[in-house]
Amino acid sequence: MLADKAMRVSRRVELRRPKNEDGALEARVIDCFPAIALFIFVAYHGLRDFIASTIGMYGAVVYTLTGISYLLLIVYWFRCGLRLSGRVILPAVAVFAIFSIYVVLCDVDYFIFDDYALPQAINPMGGMIAFLFLASQNDAKRADAALKFACIVMTLYLQASLGSVMQATTLYGYDMGLGFDAMFFALLSLHFIVDDADGLNIPSFILWLVCALSNIALILSYGSRGPLLGIIAFAALRFLVFVFGSKTSVIKKFLISAAILCAALILVFSLTDLALALNHQLNSIGITSRTLEKFLYADVMSDSGRSAIWNALTPRISLFGNGPFSDQAYLGPGNYCHNFFLEIFYDFGIPFGIVILCVLAWFLVLSFRSCNVSPWFPIFLTLLAFCIGRLGLSGTFWTETYFWGLLAVMGLCIADLKKNAAAASKEVAR
Repeated sequence: MLADKAMRVSRRVELRRPKNEDGALEARVIDCFPAIALFIFVAYHGLRDFIASTIGMYGAVVYTLTGISYLLLIVYWFRCGLRLSGRVILPAVAVFAIFSIYVVLCDVDYFIFDDYALPQAINPMGGMIAFLFLASQNDAKRADAALKFACIVMTLYLQASLGSVMQATTLYGYDMGLGFDAMFFALLSLHFIVDDADGLNIPSFILWLVCALSNIALILSYGSRGPLLGIIAFAALRFLVFVFGSKTSVIKKFLISAAILCAALILVFSLTDLALALNHQLNSIGITSRTLEKFLYADVMSDSGRSAIWNALTPRISLFGNGPFSDQAYLGPGNYCHNFFLEIFYDFGIPFGIVILCVLAWFLVLSFRSCNVSPWFPIFLTLLAFCIGRLGLSGTFWTETYFWGLLAVMGLCIADLKKNAAAASKEVAR
């Protein structure tokens, strides 16, 4: 009898064990879903065009990739019991509420529903939706791995697209979209180089160096000046964080800073010769670099008509704003402020615009304070550098994918900062 009872107990244990193990495995797999969704989101254009060119059925590929990425997020959200509400749902509801209020109160033209405005802002694989994909991330290492794979895919995709780009730039001299795409993946590559520096993994270093140089070459050949501003911003931000935020010894900081400054001075004094040599090389293969031409002929500071736009919009800034996309409605399809701060004040007015900028500034300060406690901080710096290059001279924040991604990553940095502060206070209490 006792033997039978023991046998029944052992059977129950055996039945339970696989179930628990399966549950743990299922949890680990589902925890990877946000990173996989992020990979699809960032590498979307490359994956879409490659798969469609291979098997055809362009529309089916679009819907499949979009559906898979959203399905992964939805499964993860339900697996977490929708605990992401404070980080994901509430900000989304707040933006929607503000947008709806302005649409109702302001006589915003129906233009916002045309291709150049609202559809781009809520593009299922771009625009504001980037906030959901970044805010849903649960592990910085997995997110970093997803971005690494996406960077490789998109670098290959951009290089493979050179034929069509060369045809397009024959008429216009440059491709702004390509330049900013190349800038993002150049910044990602530089981010991986800097973060892998301590490990000194030679194959990894060579891979990211090749990716960085190939994307920078695209920027110089076919891009505008904004992407170069983003790369300069990245270098400046990384240097400042190293000097003031890292825990490296003072002597090491001094020696590295001196070496960097010397290299920068050499580069500045030889910049014209380098630009001439590079421009000559590009011209020899039939490429005219708009950026290099402007630099060599002292036209690099020209605003390309932006001052006329700014002068036209500034007098129209009202107390309570003109509403979302109102600058585009006034200027016409495809035109916008070309300046982040002007767009904020034009859309939301002076008082509310000041409040928005102050909140953003405070979030930036908190994010910088997380430099030694949050694994998301390097990604934050990369996205911030991109937004400086993109939104400082061009683009609109409503449709800029990585601006909304930056907001999400700032939330992740601040969350880590709060966790660290709470842990420190508990330690003090003990």
